[in-house]
Amino acid sequence: MRQRDNPGPANNTDHGACIGPGAATCGACTLMLVRTAYRRAPWFRLVREPLRIAMVILGKWHRIDSRQYRTYTDGCRGCLRFTKTGLKEKSALFRRLNNLVNPLFDRMLEAIVTREEVTAAKEYAAGATQRPPADPTAQEEATPR
Repeated sequence: MRQRDNPGPANNTDHGACIGPGAATCGACTLMLVRTAYRRAPWFRLVREPLRIAMVILGKWHRIDSRQYRTYTDGCRGCLRFTKTGLKEKSALFRRLNNLVNPLFDRMLEAIVTREEVTAAKEYAAGATQRPPADPTAQEEATPR
């Protein structure tokens, strides 16, 4: 019998993590990097797609809804990153497989994309998952004179 309500410890040593359901943080936009890798090395799709499909299936099995994580960019809503984070929290099998596969995947991806592209993906991810600054004019209007 599977335990769905007893998540194990999350291994958040990769590029991103979620802080509880609803709030999301991400260290680098993997999707940006993957799109670039697909253009430069079409064979990379043969490596990533089976892994992506397996994560989607396992995520459905564990009833992980990546759309529950709050983001501030429409492009991030439902991102596979959040499914991966949920799987790290709920699936010991996934944690073991991820510990084996993720370092190899990262090395392959980083061999295809440039450092500048990784930096841009990190900047995008930081802006996409952090609360936007409050509107200073709204603050002035709320302050009594």
